[in-house]
Amino acid sequence: MVQEKRGPKESLLPEKKAVKTEPGCLARHVPILTWLPQYKMEWLQMDVACGITLGLMCLSQTLAQAAIAGVTPISGPYTAFVPPIVYAFLGTSRHCSVSSGSMGAILIASVLDPNLSMQDRTELATLLSLIAGLFQILMGMCNLAFSVRFLSQATISGFTSGAAILIIASQVKSLCGFVTPPPANGPIEKIVVGFTHWREINPVNFALCVALLILLDLCKRMKVYAKNQMKGPSTHKTGWAIVTKAAEMKEVIVMIVGATFAYATMQSDGTSLIPVLGEIPAGLPGFQLPFGEATMTLWNGPTVKLQSFVVSGMLIAFTAFLTTYASNKRLAMAFQYELDASQELFALGTACAAGAFFGAFPVCGSLSRTALAGQIGSKTQVCSLVVAGVIALSLLFLSKILFFLPKCSLAAIVITSAVNLFDFQTPKEIWNSSPAVFKGALGKDFYVWCIGFACTVQLGALWGIGIAVSVGLGQVLAEATTPKTAVLGAVEELGGQFRDVASYEAAESFEGILIFEVRGPLCFCSAEGFHEELFAKMTEDVKGVVLCFGAVEYIDYSALSTLVDILLHFKADHVKCIIADCQPNVELVLKEKLGVGAKPLVENLQWLSVSEAVNTMEGMLHSTRGIRDSLMNLTASRIQEGHHFHDIHHTHLAHAEEPHSPKKATV
Repeated sequence: MVQEKRGPKESLLPEKKAVKTEPGCLARHVPILTWLPQYKMEWLQMDVACGITLGLMCLSQTLAQAAIAGVTPISGPYTAFVPPIVYAFLGTSRHCSVSSGSMGAILIASVLDPNLSMQDRTELATLLSLIAGLFQILMGMCNLAFSVRFLSQATISGFTSGAAILIIASQVKSLCGFVTPPPANGPIEKIVVGFTHWREINPVNFALCVALLILLDLCKRMKVYAKNQMKGPSTHKTGWAIVTKAAEMKEVIVMIVGATFAYATMQSDGTSLIPVLGEIPAGLPGFQLPFGEATMTLWNGPTVKLQSFVVSGMLIAFTAFLTTYASNKRLAMAFQYELDASQELFALGTACAAGAFFGAFPVCGSLSRTALAGQIGSKTQVCSLVVAGVIALSLLFLSKILFFLPKCSLAAIVITSAVNLFDFQTPKEIWNSSPAVFKGALGKDFYVWCIGFACTVQLGALWGIGIAVSVGLGQVLAEATTPKTAVLGAVEELGGQFRDVASYEAAESFEGILIFEVRGPLCFCSAEGFHEELFAKMTEDVKGVVLCFGAVEYIDYSALSTLVDILLHFKADHVKCIIADCQPNVELVLKEKLGVGAKPLVENLQWLSVSEAVNTMEGMLHSTRGIRDSLMNLTASRIQEGHHFHDIHHTHLAHAEEPHSPKKATV
């Protein structure tokens, strides 16, 4: 096997010192014009070897994913022909392998009406590809790649785990060899009903599928074992390298074994003991508009149905980019090169839209093949061009062999890839957190995972991803409108440092003083929440408030107006207020807007630390009490006003303005 160790950063671009100007507009949007002139011939062997390996894998996987989508089998290889060529010219990832994907296929299956003919479903799948591609191009032109950040890891994990169950359930028919599958609603019922009708199961088909599943698992384990042997002092590293290479092509092995078995057991009348793919059209796909009879029926049908179809295409586009960019980003970080997210959207969208005119359904970057491309030493997108060449040769010369390919072979490949999508480790780790951590930080992620998983399993992939996206957006909005706040107290064990009294039992409050910390920016959407949280903590005993703004990165006009209302309220109630630990940009805003005029709301702005602010507040409150008590005592004893009162008053005011406790943002 050709494999290289990860080394220093390699670049397809000239050194930075040699680059004096930015690439032109054409080069930015067609990256191949930048890296192809810098291509090194020693990379060609790597790219060709990797392309052949990935091409054979792609052939088997796309045939299987076409079965998931519910379209004609040949649509799978079509998806791996034109789109990879387009992406090779426009993409910024060196390793991305573009074709069909399991999650995209299950989304397509949920959109297409199962009551339609296979030909109509295939036509509508190509229309979905055009819609998804145009939407991705539009997102790329509008620089909307950041939208994927709204989906948390828990949201994605819950959806993919639920989608894995849907994918496995969709293969029950091929697993059991049913000629006519028993009627069932929902994935769980499909699995249960499939095995309750055990008398209708094709025993030869079922046994072969189970054997192929075991073979795939053995190949996976053998790959790990062979790699470990290559790392050790073994004298047979070349042999183990061959074993590793063969194990990486486990899907191809399964296809060969399955087709050989089907051909060997073919009966004299030409029928097979097990269901096979049957006739596969030979030749390359021709140019064809994705607007046939099924499209016209959809266009002339109910408007709601058409709108739902378009929205479904947009969700597929979003999901395809999410999975593609996530895998591409991991490889880019591992091999130390940059990705352009907007260009990735444009490249994937163009590949998707172009494929629609050559019989392809919506494409995405394959998680498994992209990762494998990095492992076996792919250097550039020349590898994708080789993949397209392998697919073209297969379409031209292997159609007669594919005739004998058992459907249970494809089911075994699909089920194995679906099992890899399960992620129960994420909710398990969250659930095993301590009660304080679960309640304070990670609990919401656990509930989000459960919602994404349950909705996907019960309502289908389309509703599942839609609700998962909505939950992700809801999280963002909830975080934005509910600022993180805390009441602080001094922890003697930590040298008097201030900590949240809700998390630290040893944190001690100060009599008559509320130390209130805001943890995040103050803007129009969080201003009202800040106001409510602050006054919820106010009691009759509070005579002074220290507002800790150390974590406030910025403050906008709406939040500034809210702060003015708060300060005016404090002033009317004779409550002292100090704004502590401001960042420079926030300090500048407060000085300019609140510290000027004949009667400024904030005077003597001296931005001290929280500890200094608390000491200052204690001095201010002590001085105020001292003056009030002295006046009451003087009145009670009926001491005449004069020199003695003046001395006492002067003494207390001087004490309130001692150098070690200066005024700070006082109201």
